[in-house]
Amino acid sequence: MMPAKPVEHVTQDEKITSHTFLAQLGKAFYVGSFSDYSAPIKGTEDEELQGNRDKFNKGIKATLINSRNITAAGLQGIEFTSETEGATIRAKVFLKGQRVFMIVAMVPKDVDQTKTIQRFIDSLAFNEK
Repeated sequence: MMPAKPVEHVTQDEKITSHTFLAQLGKAFYVGSFSDYSAPIKGTEDEELQGNRDKFNKGIKATLINSRNITAAGLQGIEFTSETEGATIRAKVFLKGQRVFMIVAMVPKDVDQTKTIQRFIDSLAFNEK
């Protein structure tokens, strides 16, 4: 559940199509996305999940604080916390075949949105089909 009305962005190249939904609440950003790879993912699920986490952190110049493996509806995932100079990031990434799901809360360190962040991060759910 997005805490504010999201704006959708779609990007596409020969390897991946990504749908990103971005909502801003005050100075905080909440993001939900799914990306479809055009070819089967190479490597293990763990490698792909960690690669997505690391690429995300590198893209925003964040430092990984902690990370753990999780599952939801039989899907393997990873939950992590990272920090930039001014923000704390909480995220979950899941993999289903050639599709990657990601949910991110990025909140300035001087802002307390603990309940909103938890509700948002916990809102990602999958049908067990």
